[in-house]
Amino acid sequence: MSVFYDIKIIDAKGNGRELSYEKTEQGSPKLIYNGSDSKFHNLITSELQFNMLVPVNDEAYFFHLFTGSETRFKVIVETRNENDQVELFWEGFLLPEQFSEPYDHSGFFVDFIASDGIARLKRKYLQDSFYEERKSVIEILIACLNQTGLFLDVWFAPAIQQLFFELNYNDLIVDTSVYMDSGRKKRTYDILSDLLVSIGCKLFQYLGKWVVIGLNEFAHDEIEFFVYSNKYLQSIVYEGKSTFVRNKKFVKFYSEQMISIEPLLNEVVVNWDSDKSKHIIPKDNALAFPLNFDSDVNDRTPKYWTLISNSSIDFSVLLSFYDADFDYSKLNFTNDFIGLSATPNTGKDFIGPNLVFRDFVSSKTDLENNYATLVKSYYVEGSDDLNRYATLSIDFEYSPVEDDSLSENIKEGSYDDIFYFAITRKSFKNSSIVEEEIVLSNLEYVDIPKGIYDFKLTAQSSSQIKGELKIDKIILKETGWYNIRLFPAVEKPVLNTVYLGLGLVFTKCDFTLNHQGEAGYSLNRGLAFTTIYEEELFHSAAVDSFSKRRFDFSDSITSQIINSTLFPVNISLIPSSFVLKEVEYLGNPFVELLFMKISKKDFNYLNNGFKLYVKKTDSLNYEKVNELNYSVVYDSEYGGECIVQQKYLTANSQDVFIEEGDLLEIRLDSEVYNYSDYHLGRWKLSTDEEVSSYLDVFAKMYLKLQNEINVKMSGVCQGLFSPIDIIRFNYQGLRDYNIENLTLDLTGNQTELVLVEKKIGEISDSVDYDFEIPDGGGVNDVSIVISTKFLSPTSFGAYVYFLETSYTITGINQVNAMLFLRKLENYVSSSSFNYEGTEEAFPISHSNGSTIKSFGVNIQPEEEGWYEIELKQGEYFSNRQYVHVVSTSEEEVQSKIAITKVDIGDPLNVQGKYLVSYEDGYAPVNLQQIVQKFNISTQTLEGAKIIKNLSLSDSEFSIEFPSSGSWIVFVQSNEEKSNELSWLSIQV
Repeated sequence: MSVFYDIKIIDAKGNGRELSYEKTEQGSPKLIYNGSDSKFHNLITSELQFNMLVPVNDEAYFFHLFTGSETRFKVIVETRNENDQVELFWEGFLLPEQFSEPYDHSGFFVDFIASDGIARLKRKYLQDSFYEERKSVIEILIACLNQTGLFLDVWFAPAIQQLFFELNYNDLIVDTSVYMDSGRKKRTYDILSDLLVSIGCKLFQYLGKWVVIGLNEFAHDEIEFFVYSNKYLQSIVYEGKSTFVRNKKFVKFYSEQMISIEPLLNEVVVNWDSDKSKHIIPKDNALAFPLNFDSDVNDRTPKYWTLISNSSIDFSVLLSFYDADFDYSKLNFTNDFIGLSATPNTGKDFIGPNLVFRDFVSSKTDLENNYATLVKSYYVEGSDDLNRYATLSIDFEYSPVEDDSLSENIKEGSYDDIFYFAITRKSFKNSSIVEEEIVLSNLEYVDIPKGIYDFKLTAQSSSQIKGELKIDKIILKETGWYNIRLFPAVEKPVLNTVYLGLGLVFTKCDFTLNHQGEAGYSLNRGLAFTTIYEEELFHSAAVDSFSKRRFDFSDSITSQIINSTLFPVNISLIPSSFVLKEVEYLGNPFVELLFMKISKKDFNYLNNGFKLYVKKTDSLNYEKVNELNYSVVYDSEYGGECIVQQKYLTANSQDVFIEEGDLLEIRLDSEVYNYSDYHLGRWKLSTDEEVSSYLDVFAKMYLKLQNEINVKMSGVCQGLFSPIDIIRFNYQGLRDYNIENLTLDLTGNQTELVLVEKKIGEISDSVDYDFEIPDGGGVNDVSIVISTKFLSPTSFGAYVYFLETSYTITGINQVNAMLFLRKLENYVSSSSFNYEGTEEAFPISHSNGSTIKSFGVNIQPEEEGWYEIELKQGEYFSNRQYVHVVSTSEEEVQSKIAITKVDIGDPLNVQGKYLVSYEDGYAPVNLQQIVQKFNISTQTLEGAKIIKNLSLSDSEFSIEFPSSGSWIVFVQSNEEKSNELSWLSIQV
């Protein structure tokens, strides 16, 4: 079935009026997808270059298409088949402010360019409100793409997914304020590019859709998309998922293609331009207005802190206004007091806000149960890097009774009990306070040498003390959730009421981390290759909240995580094998090891928070298996992912041991893991189950995509293709390729392609420098090569029409193959083929030879057309041949010279022999033999012709082929040329 391409120009301001033009120049139009020659680019922009004929002698014939609007004239490319079925192939807008034509008569062509608008985004900005909101990845992508003027649906296939649940990226959130820097907005193109790089995806337009695909998804034949409708001035709607089966197409290159090798990657470096805040805790924690002050001016509840106390201690916000009629509308809470960016109002109309303990504890022993702590703990990744250190700075004020000897009493230690602090850590965010450990403190009951964290006290006056604590170079070695505790003063003489009757006032509490020592994230395979790929991310996902550029989950996802409704937290576990093995342990021969093979998914779950439970056959309830009595390991001897449990004869009676027949479950402790930050540290590629941090998974994606050498080729081939097609080509075995760059000549039915091998694999620390021959292309040195020719009576002197297929099979000891001959509906211009459903199979039992398909003296009409020929044995298959079978009319001019093969009994065809015959009355002059090599894969002649003068007195001639391969032979005399013969020669 033939396919036609129609180009329409529509006036968007003329009620969609279609402007129709009939003639364009051969070789124009060209649809260009501007990709690259690498797997790793993220944006493929597209443009249509075309021209139109000026049919009359009028000046400025196309001047009405000149416009200053970027979206005035829409250009649409549609495909139309013989049944007039129309499908949108591409659309864009004429580039504005372009007009050029020669000062000439009619009959010339005027050039035009239409673009998908992506490049124009480099000059655009989004609306001001966009830079102040939390938006999803999908919302940001669509907001950027809509500025092209094309409101197309988005088909999205993510590269990276969550471990425990399938994440819809409409629930992956970005704080868009990060696209504003010192009041300057980031351009739309940069936002789009940064986001695509950060999610590891590639964007292009295809069939009237914006297609966003994870780089690793291009390694697969089928891609599952999340589909989002995008209509003008309407909300984004998630339509569900759709599976797309990619077209696989064989190509025929018109000329010699260029083939090169992409070396494997040895190292990947991923730098996250995180712009991390140095503040571990909110920097305004001691200076924030009360929690509910915007709705209740009498509220004095601390915004970030909570009080732990077994007595009636007043811990609140110090905030006192000089003017009873103060205008509270002057306070701007929205801009000044949000998260890490909050700063205190420094006006002179009021005192504070500051944190204050207005009460005391009577003794040091009361401090253990009376303190203020931050409502939230904050995650810090542990490190022993000396350049990555924390700093704690606390400033406070204290007002004793008037003391003329205050300075001397401070030096004597009389006021050492007014200030105590602690830094705490716990392993899990939701662990209780009793599970916190004190990391640093000046508390006496903590096992830290007294005086090591001394603070400085200064007498500001006879009744005011200023205190300062600064601890520098704190190395936080342990990963966990950190917090600060502030304690009330131990009871002292009555306070000076002149200082507002206050107790211990905190004016600063800074807990910061120096990130300058953090280098880019790197994965190195340790191979003898120098190839390094570096990528810079603007966004990433992380457990810690230092960066506003980190991805976050939507409120809906966060709520479901908290309520344990997002994914199952109790999962049945069914081992695929159960093996008991006796081993000797400490001289005891009766120790048994139990090996249970489990799925990779269960393996990952157990290594990321899930625990093992067992229900014995005589029990109604599940019991938790002691974590000290089993381990989750990878053991190749027992099939890979395993649970291993040690069973001791003298085991504790309370231990639970697994036996064959027990029911097993894995469960997630929802009270410990029901917070979104935990899941922001658990990611995997959409294409496998290996779990790690976002940056680690991102880096591994690049290594897996180029874990070994990749074949790359470029050239011009027959047919028209799209960026999502898979190209099949036989080079060092039959291989599949992705299209990385392409230019479609819509009138010439040809495409200029840049192809890179389609593959993904596991990361290893060793490499085979030889080509790996893919399945079906000669695995284990298996090779199947065929060559097919259509022979007719008029051109070959034969009596019937027939197809002759020569074949050579190597690497298979017992040949039991089938040669398939399939009738195609047509050889379509886009190089895709439709099967009519008829197929003939011919058994093949020899390693080389030829097979004949005869059509008889006359070809029936239903037999005419294109045929596909392929030879298969098991998982191995040959190259495919496409041959056009057509009847030769008697009125056609026949050659006056004919040659036919003579069988000499040589199965390897090292030599060949043929007979020459002439039409009655024809006398040849200067008869020549022409021999030339034929490339079966590309279906093109290659190398120089080998020309030999023949004797006119002889009718039988021999050929010695100079090397292995397929050879074409014909003879000619002046302008008269014979039919062609072919031999497949095998030189051992």
